[in-house]
Amino acid sequence: MTRIDELIRILLPQLELPEGVRPADVLDDAVTPPQGVAEEVEALRALVRSGGRDDLLTGQFVSSRDVARYFQPRLGAMRVESFWVVALNAKNKATAVVEVALF
Repeated sequence: MTRIDELIRILLPQLELPEGVRPADVLDDAVTPPQGVAEEVEALRALVRSGGRDDLLTGQFVSSRDVARYFQPRLGAMRVESFWVVALNAKNKATAVVEVALF
């Protein structure tokens, strides 16, 4: 068992995997997360994609590049497309960030 396997076992102790699937395999977007821990697996995947940074989307946005700078490290490695909505107030500050769909 690798260190990543051990870490995932600590973070997701109730994780029951099919035969032949290692805990580290749940980080692969191609692997369907087991029922009961799907939300936790998705959160762990997002954390890994972000490089451990969990910065909030804050500040004023001048262009779409500002939003892209935030999302690229989080979504760049995904094997599926996703659709997100970023709500801005009148001063172009983010008030909500919502994942709407995965394709």
